Amino acid sequence: MKKNIPNIITSLRILLTIISFVVIIEKNYILGIILLISAALTDFFDGYLARKLKAQSILGAKLDQLSDKLFTFLSATALIISGNKYLIVLIIIEFIFSIIVSYKSYKINCWKESTKMGKFKTPFIFVTIVMGLIFLIDESMFIPFLIIWGITTIIQLYANTTIVINFDKNIKKIDMLKKDTK
Repeated sequence: MKKNIPNIITSLRILLTIISFVVIIEKNYILGIILLISAALTDFFDGYLARKLKAQSILGAKLDQLSDKLFTFLSATALIISGNKYLIVLIIIEFIFSIIVSYKSYKINCWKESTKMGKFKTPFIFVTIVMGLIFLIDESMFIPFLIIWGITTIIQLYANTTIVINFDKNIKKIDMLKKDTK
């Protein structure tokens, strides 16, 4: 049972993200902030507990990636629908790089675990989304939101580019190993 706790927490993040999407669209921004922060906190705890309980698994890693993407796409989409158009950039960047990495993974029939760069950018995305919601409540938060949004966009571009470049390097290593074993 203990080994399931991290995956249950990750699943909770997915549920909180879906609920927050509806809540934000209904313009209940305070509850949206609470739900988004709660969802973001589960991202730390699921991985921590998986390592602590020695319950790391491929399913857990894939669920974690899925929940992070879902958090980004649904939360940003809810904010865009609610009037914060700046987050369109965040969605476009994540979507493009997700497609590239998914295609490359499919092409070599290899699933790619989260990288340090991917884990580094995720908290910035979480903070940007929460700040985007705060901006919808209080327009005086525009400058702080814009600063965080700009920093996150730069980090996101750098991290995603690094992920794709490293992925390509790993593909070349795999190809060379395949040739050596023939």
